Amino acid sequence: MEETHTASHLGSGGVEVLATPVMIALMEDAARSSVNSELDQGQMSVGVNLNVSHLAATPVGMRVTARAELVAVDGRKLTFKVEAHDEREKIGEGTHIRAIINLDRFMARLQEKARPKRLLTLAAAADLLRISPEILLRHARTGVIPASKEGRSWRFSQRELEE
Repeated sequence: MEETHTASHLGSGGVEVLATPVMIALMEDAARSSVNSELDQGQMSVGVNLNVSHLAATPVGMRVTARAELVAVDGRKLTFKVEAHDEREKIGEGTHIRAIINLDRFMARLQEKARPKRLLTLAAAADLLRISPEILLRHARTGVIPASKEGRSWRFSQRELEE
């Protein structure tokens, strides 16, 4: 454990001891690496839940290790028992849940999420959908087509209309 791993260096505390976020990262990495070789090509696991207790402080210069044991599999959800130890004692324990994902689908959703949301006016949305503004307005008011109202004007998400 080096100075760059301390709570005071990371800003998670004011003491020169192993930072909790570093301990958590070690635990997550232990869980991830324990199942990586078992996943199909194009799959990976991502952390979705963590419940950990930091039990004891570790001084600079002491070696820290983390272990993960797969204790349950529920479809794509993997539950691990995780622990961290320094050279003297157990310093952390808890559970960590990871989900198996298809990397291509995950990245496609992420790119779509990063795309700016372009809002269209009633006229522009009607042109895009090739329907009359009156019909579009009726569908917006009844919730058939997603829309929002800004003041007296209707706005339509181009992304949602194109889906």
